[in-house]
Amino acid sequence: MAGIGFTLQRALKSGRLSSFVSVAFSGIMIVAGPWLLSMIGLNLVNRFSLFLEVERRALFQGIVIYSFAFSLSLYGGLHFIFTRMLADALYEKKNEEAGALLTLFLLISLLLSVLLATLPVNSIQNGGIKYPFMFKASAVLFFITINCIWFLMIGISLLKKFLHILLAFFAGQFVAISGFFLLGKSYGLGGVMLGFTSGYVLIFLLLGFFVSQSYPVKIELYLIKKFLHYFSRYIPLFLTGIFYNLGIWSDNMVYWFFKGSQIEGTFIKIFQPYDVVIYIAMLTMIPGLVYFVVFSETNVFIYLQKFLNSLGRNSCLKIQEKKYHLVRILKKELIEQAHFQGVFTFIFLVLSPWMFDLLLGRLTSLLVLRISLVGVFFNLLLLALVTYLFYFEMYLFSFYACFSFFTINFLLSILTAISNLIPYGLSYLIGALLGCVAAGFFLFTRTKRFDRRILSG
Repeated sequence: MAGIGFTLQRALKSGRLSSFVSVAFSGIMIVAGPWLLSMIGLNLVNRFSLFLEVERRALFQGIVIYSFAFSLSLYGGLHFIFTRMLADALYEKKNEEAGALLTLFLLISLLLSVLLATLPVNSIQNGGIKYPFMFKASAVLFFITINCIWFLMIGISLLKKFLHILLAFFAGQFVAISGFFLLGKSYGLGGVMLGFTSGYVLIFLLLGFFVSQSYPVKIELYLIKKFLHYFSRYIPLFLTGIFYNLGIWSDNMVYWFFKGSQIEGTFIKIFQPYDVVIYIAMLTMIPGLVYFVVFSETNVFIYLQKFLNSLGRNSCLKIQEKKYHLVRILKKELIEQAHFQGVFTFIFLVLSPWMFDLLLGRLTSLLVLRISLVGVFFNLLLLALVTYLFYFEMYLFSFYACFSFFTINFLLSILTAISNLIPYGLSYLIGALLGCVAAGFFLFTRTKRFDRRILSG
């Protein structure tokens, strides 16, 4: 993502207000475009879709939340493997291979999505659903599309056409909202699902078109063998992606199993006292993610590159100086990242009563919202620490940190569900906090010997 950061930083240096707005919105869409669209859709359903029965609204909400939860949990490892392969191809200036890699992973995503979504969605009983085939086909298409969009967003570093990205997301948002109401009023739940999904399909088509303009879409069979090689070589990286996302969603899944209300005729369970609140709380991570992409990660990359360039060229003393300077920059950027997100977390905590009344409609307690907001703060720091571990190729330690996050959240959420004594969201907060402690320990103890690891390799 540092390549995107450099481009956005150059846009900021122009000093124009239009550049600032473009950078801000581009950063937001890059890190959270699909999230924002889904949040808009969920909020519209809860507040304005009076033409739908309450049970039908809950089913739509469940489809959207389950799609994102299982999309990220099941595909998180593939996202990281794809990023690793794409980074290597771009570094080696194999631009055609980069485009072919994106095509390969889109096809893998398409195939897996069809296999994973068709059977569960088809098991939903048709009773009470107008146009059930339209609903089920749209639900499967929604899952397929968001999985493909994630890979496109990873590959967006190929583009550097941020205005195009903005236009794609705004066009998709307009179509999703319009289709939601227009088709929903005529075709009920089937129309709601189709209209909402159509916005995502448009985003996918536009982003895919922009990529294909610069990098030819083609299939190279030798890349399948290369993918298998990378997969076997970077298993800890793959597991990091799986357990980081499972760490985020494991408490939701536990509450669904133990406390959730099953929607009649479906496999879907929802637990409104927590589902919507954590979804909203996760959106407060967006300012910190944008700051991370534009500033923190990019600055660390610069000093890491200086350190790497000193190896084999400078004296041992100079190498040590650059290494310790890199460690100081790491600490500085993490502190500034924490300060930046901390300010927004504090603002959201102050505004939490207003957010509670406006967005949650008394679905949960104010305490749960506040705990979740603090949990998101530590989740962002964990993501930053894990990313820096990636830069030093400490994939095994990033896996340990994310596995700790998942395990603690999973076990404590079971205790929460059984005992009814622990507030919802506290397991997520504690898991993210202790994951940060583990990742920080690994990062700052291992970077002291980083030069020896490189030279011995």
